[in-house]
Amino acid sequence: MTDLNEVFDFIDHERDDVRKMATQGLAQHSKDNTTLTEILRTDKEKAAKLVSLVSPKNVPVLGDVLTTLINVSGDATVVEVLTESNLLEKLMRLLDGLQHVDNTPAPVVGALQELTLMLLNNMTASHICAAEDLLQ
Repeated sequence: MTDLNEVFDFIDHERDDVRKMATQGLAQHSKDNTTLTEILRTDKEKAAKLVSLVSPKNVPVLGDVLTTLINVSGDATVVEVLTESNLLEKLMRLLDGLQHVDNTPAPVVGALQELTLMLLNNMTASHICAAEDLLQ
């Protein structure tokens, strides 16, 4: 658990390459990872750090962040924490903002939009409040 906690110290690092390695590591280890799920369930600050990267300004790490969030969004408690961190609002803004990202190839934009929709689907399927927030 300590190793994953340490990764969160680097996901908002000022250097792009450090952020990329940290988010890539989370994405690679997020599938069925009960430790990561527990961290996000109990530490709202770490969840908020991850959610803060959901922005069209963070295209280099966005695929990894969305993959991580998709993999942990099967847990309703984690979805509740993510919803409290305004993830749904950020995802809706992301869908709109990806249309206007300069210098990003169309296939990359399409893949990021697909990941965003997958995450929205997972969140609304596992937590009723997320579905209600999305409808509003």
